[in-house]
Amino acid sequence: MYRLYTPVNFKNEVSKLLSRVEYSIELLTSEDDLLIFSKELYSFLEKNTQADIIICSKTKKKSIRIFNVISRLSELGARVFWLTDDNIDKLKSHFLIFDKTTVVSKLFYNSENSTEKQVMYFSNIFSKIMLKAEIISPQVNKIKAKISVDNSIVERNHIIELKWDIENADTFNISPALDINTKRGKMSLQLQSDTMFKLTASNKNEHITKFLFVKVINDKKINIDVKVFDPFTERYIYLSPVINKKSKKYYCYNNQSVIISWDSKEKVELFEKKIGKLKVKDEYSFIIDEKKNFQIIFDVNNKKVTQNLFVIPSKDKIITKPTTPSSVSSSPLKKFNNLISNFFLKK
Repeated sequence: MYRLYTPVNFKNEVSKLLSRVEYSIELLTSEDDLLIFSKELYSFLEKNTQADIIICSKTKKKSIRIFNVISRLSELGARVFWLTDDNIDKLKSHFLIFDKTTVVSKLFYNSENSTEKQVMYFSNIFSKIMLKAEIISPQVNKIKAKISVDNSIVERNHIIELKWDIENADTFNISPALDINTKRGKMSLQLQSDTMFKLTASNKNEHITKFLFVKVINDKKINIDVKVFDPFTERYIYLSPVINKKSKKYYCYNNQSVIISWDSKEKVELFEKKIGKLKVKDEYSFIIDEKKNFQIIFDVNNKKVTQNLFVIPSKDKIITKPTTPSSVSSSPLKKFNNLISNFFLKK
């Protein structure tokens, strides 16, 4: 049951043995040797096992590489100790005890005692050395996270600026789904309805959640939106109208793809002179090349209500051809950009 031996190559032997250990290890080793079989230690600890590791060194200073290994071992549940001892370091008298029954010694050891007593001897030595060593607990700073907007009560499609600032987190996310990959930043958004933003951030010690609510003021009876496709950002942008008592005017550029959409919260009849009767929730798209005048007529409490809507284009030197998502994606410049991107992604 008990065993003690000295292998030809201590480092290789430990690397091989770790996959076969069932329950626990007690390891006295050097910084250099630890780096060699660190991956095997990670795999061993992922099996829900116990590990006490003493690292013997000439100095108290730790390299960034060894500190990262210690952090990972601690994260996986190992107790890691640091010992400054010239004698052990000079003699290289390192050893491994696994499952409390087997000792693998880097130096040859011989005794007249039974194998069981020899194993117990090494176990006692390890316990005494551990009392002299300093336990290492890598500090993980607490997560700090902020999320804010420049205005938390806005009109529908009004542009808001969302800001976030996250510290000491390994993973983070903001939903509704925003494509963020930096811990600090800002983004301009247009909202069509009340929105609750949720920021989550976590590291190995904690997980935090922050909420931010933005109230969006909508028309009580009907919401009408106008958006245009921007070929430079490659997405649709909601336009903000110039409003007077008789009409709403939206401004864009010639050859842009325009989408007018409407959404009624109540049962109303919608009618547009050029299109005819409209569904309660629908949209109408077109490429604009001249000023468009829409009259949207609907019934509210048996009274006819008319909304005049103008879409007014102006010339642009760059946008000379009709622009839609499909036209931009198939353009030579877009294809070239995709080709370059794919080339570097495959590297």
